[in-house]
Amino acid sequence: MAAVRVAAPLPVNRHVEDLRRGFEDLVEGACNEMHALAERVMRLESERDELRRQLVTLFEIRQSTLTEAYARGPNKVVFIPRGGIALVDIERAALKEALRMADGIQKDAAALLRISQRVMTYKMQTLGIRSRIEEEIEERHGEAAAREHHPGGAAVRGEPADDLQLAEDRED
Repeated sequence: MAAVRVAAPLPVNRHVEDLRRGFEDLVEGACNEMHALAERVMRLESERDELRRQLVTLFEIRQSTLTEAYARGPNKVVFIPRGGIALVDIERAALKEALRMADGIQKDAAALLRISQRVMTYKMQTLGIRSRIEEEIEERHGEAAAREHHPGGAAVRGEPADDLQLAEDRED
C-alpha cells in the first residue's frame, strides 16, 4: 500500500489565521478601551453632579451673605467701632480678606476689591502685606531672601513706608 501524503497547509491559510487572531486582539482591546472610557464618563458625570451641588451651595451662601449685608444697609459692610478706626486698618483688613478669599492670588483679590492689580501691589507694599510667594521664600530661605526678592524692602518686612503712619503708630 502506498503511503498517503498529507499536503502542508497553504501559506495563505496561515496568514488568514494570523489575521483572524490579530482582529480578535484588536476587538478585545477596543472593547477594553470602551469599557474604561464608559467608566471614566460615569465618574466624570458623578463629579460634575457633585460640583453642581457645591456650586449651588456656594451660590446660596453668597446670596444669603449679600442679603444679610444689604439688609443692614449699604453702609454696614464695614464695621466701625464706637472709638473709631483708622482707614489704613480697614484697607489692610480688606486686602487680607480678599487675598484669603482668592487663595493668595493677587489678580483675583484685586478683582474682588474692584481695583487694578497695580493698585493691589502698591497697597500691599505700603501696608506691609506680603504675598504668598514672599512668605514661601522666607519660609524656605529666611527674611533676607524675601527682601531681595521684593523691591518693596521696608514694606515687605512690615515696616511702614515713610509717608504712611499706621494706626498702631499714632498716639491720639
